[in-house]
Amino acid sequence: MHTLLIVDDEPVITESLYELFIGSEMDFDVYTAFSGREAMSLMDRVGADVVLTDIRMPGTTGIDLLHYVSKTWPQSKVIFLTGHDDFAYAQAAIRGGSVDYVLKSEDDSVLLDAVHEAIERIEAELVSAELVERAREHHALASELLCSKYLERILSGDPPTSSDFGALKLDLDPERNLLLVVGERSKRDAFSEAVGDSVEPIVSEYLDPVFRLATNRRPNGSWVWLAQPREMIDDEDWTRHYSFISKALQKAQRSCSELLGVTVSFIVTAENCAWADIGRRFERLARLLKCSRMIESESVITDSFAERFLQQTCDIENRRLRTLMNTAPPIEVLLDEGDAQQIHRWIDKVTDYLSGITDYPTIVETYYTIALSFLKYCNDLRLEAGLPPEFHSDQLMDIEKRGSLDDIRTYLHRMTRAVIAHSFEMRGTQTDKLIEHLHRHISSNLDSDLSLARLAEMVSLNASYLSRLYRKLTGGTLTCYINSARLKRACELLRNTKKHVCDIGRSVGYDIPAHFTRFFRRMTDSTPQEYRRLHGM
Repeated sequence: MHTLLIVDDEPVITESLYELFIGSEMDFDVYTAFSGREAMSLMDRVGADVVLTDIRMPGTTGIDLLHYVSKTWPQSKVIFLTGHDDFAYAQAAIRGGSVDYVLKSEDDSVLLDAVHEAIERIEAELVSAELVERAREHHALASELLCSKYLERILSGDPPTSSDFGALKLDLDPERNLLLVVGERSKRDAFSEAVGDSVEPIVSEYLDPVFRLATNRRPNGSWVWLAQPREMIDDEDWTRHYSFISKALQKAQRSCSELLGVTVSFIVTAENCAWADIGRRFERLARLLKCSRMIESESVITDSFAERFLQQTCDIENRRLRTLMNTAPPIEVLLDEGDAQQIHRWIDKVTDYLSGITDYPTIVETYYTIALSFLKYCNDLRLEAGLPPEFHSDQLMDIEKRGSLDDIRTYLHRMTRAVIAHSFEMRGTQTDKLIEHLHRHISSNLDSDLSLARLAEMVSLNASYLSRLYRKLTGGTLTCYINSARLKRACELLRNTKKHVCDIGRSVGYDIPAHFTRFFRRMTDSTPQEYRRLHGM
């Protein structure tokens, strides 16, 4: 079975295309995403064979997504879908290797044919010599990946060997000391894969005249450089090299800012270190990066300087945070009452304060204090078995699965919604009221945003959980209910009023007439005009 990923920032279009392919004769697993960034994350999990994407989206565009897919999933095919007949973009699509370029205004049959052609090309490539040639082209990329994986092991504390260095062609000597440099971009800056790929060569260009380098790209916009002097040096020369690396990194910062619009800050080991100490020293640098708010400014600091700074500030911060935590609302009571909004406000307040904390152990303590309240409530009501696995106790009590404060905030918000929804489900009548509330809202707002994400937000539930809960309670899907309600209203207006078809389309959520016509034909096998001629006044 092949996998199709549909990407568009307009939920109405995304869900309409989802229904089109689910209802087609093609044997597909179909996924949807509402942004380029969300699509990249999904690709990492499902590796879609065909990506059908809008070319113009805010933030990460269709072109950005094409570059990402071409780099990480070269066998996948990308089809651009756009409302703009832009020849320059079409050329970019062809150069990037996408299968087709389809206008949103074209018939469903054109889109189905384009996807069918993409699948045929994939199947042909699997049995052709072209696949062998492509494998050769990606050999260099695979070697680079092996080096990156090997450096991951070294940073985790595994000792290096000369034979490994020779096999991987690493330009470093496992018998000589070196410096560790960790760089991280400011979280306030816009960031893309293209920008991330450009930072490493800029920094390496400034360090390369004096140092042999090995680079490891880290998640979330950070990098590690293992820097070893090109020549044998003594202690006095190390001092001179520290001075050079500081100046070189400052120049790299300016270049990254001017050329890429990205602020990158660096932490360097204050002393040269042996290979046996790399794991411990890197762990220290990573901890300082995670908890130091200095990384949000353009700085080049040593690990010893950062340690002194953190020690001076953490005592004051801890006292203030404890005062804040002492005013915490009774989370277990609010969960029982279903008061998600008050819990959300409290979580936002605490995580906002934590963003200014430089003492990482205090951040950990605060997280576990809040997590224990959720754990106790779930244990008291025996809720865990009915919650999604990501909210089970082993996941809840593992802070390392939360990559940042934003991740912590989002996770606790989602758990709040999931726990309240499940506790309501166990109470029976509350879920009936939830469905009634959704149906009333849908009937009264057919011309508004009725995406699954928006409806889930309205009732303070996780989107996927709401979808499962709705199917379980009604036997159908929200999309089917919304489409039926829109069709019913449109038919009533076509039969009983003289309103223009475009106005009727807008009143049921379709601002573009062609989309309304496509929806109506799919649901009734006739156009709105044909339906009016047969059934109108």
